[in-house]
Amino acid sequence: MNEQKMIDWIKERSKTTQIMMSVCTGAGLLSKAGLLDGKEVTTFHGYLDALQKLTPTAKVLANTRFVDNGQVITTAGVSAGTDGALHVVAKIKGEATAAATAFYMEYDKWQPKSGKVNETAFIRDVRNLGLEASLKKHRPEAGSSVPLYYSGEMTTLAGDLLDSRPSESEAIFRFLIKNTAPAPALYDGLGAVLAKQGKTVPPDSRTFFKNLVAGDVAWARQVYGEAVKTEPGWLLFRESDLNRAAYNVLNNKKSQQALDIFKWVTELFPDSPNAWDSLSEYYEWAGERALAIEASNNCLAKLPGSDYDDNRRKRYEQISKDRITRLKEKP
Repeated sequence: MNEQKMIDWIKERSKTTQIMMSVCTGAGLLSKAGLLDGKEVTTFHGYLDALQKLTPTAKVLANTRFVDNGQVITTAGVSAGTDGALHVVAKIKGEATAAATAFYMEYDKWQPKSGKVNETAFIRDVRNLGLEASLKKHRPEAGSSVPLYYSGEMTTLAGDLLDSRPSESEAIFRFLIKNTAPAPALYDGLGAVLAKQGKTVPPDSRTFFKNLVAGDVAWARQVYGEAVKTEPGWLLFRESDLNRAAYNVLNNKKSQQALDIFKWVTELFPDSPNAWDSLSEYYEWAGERALAIEASNNCLAKLPGSDYDDNRRKRYEQISKDRITRLKEKP
């Protein structure tokens, strides 16, 4: 708290950092850097009074797991830091991704509404005025590292509007699909809106993968085919998602279904070295030496035209060459 170099460093970082989060009494450091003045904040229950004295213009909230003020997020005691971190995931990537992260971590105590979120002026206006009017009214602040919005907070807002203003909810999802990195979660949200309007839509990505991992590959291929016919570009999965599902199916001892998925990945992503490497790995596991060598050679052939960085390219090159050598040396 009395290390001025640390305080100065925090101040300097605040000029170029999108999100700054404190855990427990770490809020005191943000306060010393002048980043909590006039804001609602929280901290460890044994530090509430001290933080209020340290920051008289702030409103220090008790019994609140985290408080989001846009750039600055404060959390309560140590375990609440996990809640705050999951909130950051939700803010950037959406609550579905945060829920999946919590499930993966086996953290069953996360409750998105356990904190307080002070919406930015842009998000408030989208909620009250609509997306089109808000985009005309607001522009990213010149020189600011903080974006006008995060995809995650926009999808959360779209979910809030699903029942009361479905057309506005649809507009948000379509805007995000057009203007941000595409993700299955965005299409899940759009599908929920269209279904509410009585339209036929593909199953959400969770249902899709649940059935796929259960081994129903024929159903998955049919659903995917119908989805892209109904609305070209509909994203049920990314390559990495489908590839991961294939390994899950293989771990469930459904080798033929796993092979069907590995081959499907190479059909959908024929220029992906990773797709061919995974297929080669499967063939080696299955004892299909010639097919494994052929798939590894395809991986090598795709590497020069890939967008992989040098380290990843070299890694796949080494894996493929080692596999080919290993398989050729086998009696």
